[in-house]
Amino acid sequence: MKIELTIPCVYDWAEDFSESFAVVRRNDKWGFIDTSGKEIIPCIHDWAKSFSRGFARVRCNGQWGFIDETGKEISPCIYDNAEDFSEGFACVKRNGKYGFIDKNGKETIPCIYDNARDFSENLACVQCNDNWSFIDTNGKEVIPFMYYWAWNFSEGLACILHNDKFGFIDKNGKETIPCIYDDHGWCFYKDLANVKRNGKYGFIDKSGKEVIPFMYDEAHGFSEDLARVKRNGKYGFIDTSGKEIIPCIYDNTDFFYRGFVRARRNGKWVFVDTNGKETIPCDYYEMSVFSEILTQVKHNGKYGFIDSTGKEIIPCIYDYADNFYEGLARVILNDKWGFLEIIEQ
Repeated sequence: MKIELTIPCVYDWAEDFSESFAVVRRNDKWGFIDTSGKEIIPCIHDWAKSFSRGFARVRCNGQWGFIDETGKEISPCIYDNAEDFSEGFACVKRNGKYGFIDKNGKETIPCIYDNARDFSENLACVQCNDNWSFIDTNGKEVIPFMYYWAWNFSEGLACILHNDKFGFIDKNGKETIPCIYDDHGWCFYKDLANVKRNGKYGFIDKSGKEVIPFMYDEAHGFSEDLARVKRNGKYGFIDTSGKEIIPCIYDNTDFFYRGFVRARRNGKWVFVDTNGKETIPCDYYEMSVFSEILTQVKHNGKYGFIDSTGKEIIPCIYDYADNFYEGLARVILNDKWGFLEIIEQ
């Protein structure tokens, strides 16, 4: 494996690669480069966001629109705000109201709502006159406007807030899990959701049955079948059965990604695997999550990269470095952004 600075540090800003393109800024204008460093879409936009599902949001004269991967305008820059496409639709805002456009740029659901969230499981959560409801892809109201707050559907259920308590409804609007909880975990994962009651967090299943006891000061959603929990001021991880796989001994942690999690104890970061084994204890001041083959670290104010054994592959010489995505990592050298590339030999 060979690492080279294949895209020189010449940009004022750069985002990570997404769908083989990276957003870059030069001379206060934004465009896109490919993985070879070629400027595929020129730096002519006032702002731009990364490609997602084949489209990118761009801003001109204070308004947002969409382009495709050739740079062709899909939707003109006429919106106050715009979100990425989800399930074939993008949430947009115009004149203070929200609606949706399709992939042809057609406003299929007019901008009439006070707020809106992305489509999920063919339904979108929308707000009107301080109440939330759900509409389908035709814009038809399928669940009445009656909730003070609501979130997207996941595994057939959506979290809602009613009378200052959280619960869950199904796609018919039936309250399958009553609104009795003080806090919520946004969505279900493998039939489990983290909720709070009487000052403690636990997990319930889709019937509302308590599966993992309410005993934690914090409980987060599952990632790679492990959930971060906090007990007695320390963090650890449990599996879907509630078994404590990684004991609550850490001062702070991230979430699992590619089989590892960063954890800090006594001021030092380590990597912990899914069995709870500390794989890379080290003296780096800052460490990132594992991304692809290498992970970013910081030492003496400079950034470099180590492999999964803790060996320093790229010395800490950069002013900043991000993790590798799609084989490239953005770095700063002398106040300019460029990209390192993993070259297989």
